[in-house]
Amino acid sequence: MQIIQDFIPVGRRNRPRRANKKLAVTVHDTGNTAVGAGAAAHARYIKGDDAASRPASWHYTVDDKVIYQHLPEDEDAFHAGDGGGDGNRHSIGIEICVNADGNTAQAYENTVWLIADIMRRNKIAIGNVVQHNRWSGKNCPHMLRAGRPYGWDTFIGRVKALTGGAQPEPLPAASAPTLRLGARGDAVLELQMLLNHFLAGKNLTLLSPDGAFGQLTETALRRFQTDKSLTVDGVCGAKTWEALRKLPVDTSHPKPEQPAESAVIVQTEAEPAPSPAEATVDNAILAGVITDRKYWLNVLNGVTQAHPVYVKVLLDNAVDLVIADRDGEESVWIT
Repeated sequence: MQIIQDFIPVGRRNRPRRANKKLAVTVHDTGNTAVGAGAAAHARYIKGDDAASRPASWHYTVDDKVIYQHLPEDEDAFHAGDGGGDGNRHSIGIEICVNADGNTAQAYENTVWLIADIMRRNKIAIGNVVQHNRWSGKNCPHMLRAGRPYGWDTFIGRVKALTGGAQPEPLPAASAPTLRLGARGDAVLELQMLLNHFLAGKNLTLLSPDGAFGQLTETALRRFQTDKSLTVDGVCGAKTWEALRKLPVDTSHPKPEQPAESAVIVQTEAEPAPSPAEATVDNAILAGVITDRKYWLNVLNGVTQAHPVYVKVLLDNAVDLVIADRDGEESVWIT
């Protein structure tokens, strides 16, 4: 497995260079389903000014193709949300990518390999491979905790198999709940990510996966059902799930060009007026290279419908859109 060492520069605020006793491995996922938000994109982000100012840092980012290392394992980082506790000070932090144009199951398998390697080299027990939730109570790693595409117990079982010689248990069969307009939750998020594989292969506008089954998701689903000669009803049932899960992952679609303009920051503390958010959110995420301030003011209400604290639009070389929820937890969208 390829590991690219691309360290945060010495002297940056998110590289404190304090000794890490390496007592544990902390597993996160990025929470970032944006197209292109793989390990390389997060490697660019973590070296930027936004990550330094928070500060935010971790040791590895893993996607379905490659692993980036951002810090030496014997240095601490800012990833666990426990201040000066053992999560930040004495664990090795790993972020798993869940970008819509990636293969999350393969990213899990690559992370399993990495964790087993870290455990062997540092003599870390399997009981000290923990979720981010262990340190701060945050719902992270969100996808693993939700069992998408499989859950924490299966994940740990596969690590055990690599470190103890036992055969891993077969992966559990994927669930296939019936989903239709108005549905919400992790199953909808998985549906949207699978539909994006189809849309990317057709060079069509991608969805912004948000776990809400709206009109754009229904339109994309109907298009997929038509293409695959399925019953075109806009409802995702067992046969549609089966066809979606057979799709190849297509990452050949071009990424938007990085803008040259300086950062634009839009903030609000007020509750937005109700609006049909899905189309607006999709446009906001996909139009990350738009630098016109009036455009972002126009879409602001739609974005903050789901995340009502504030929105920062940062048009630099790393981050296009940062959305924070009521608890101050942030998802970094990188295009």
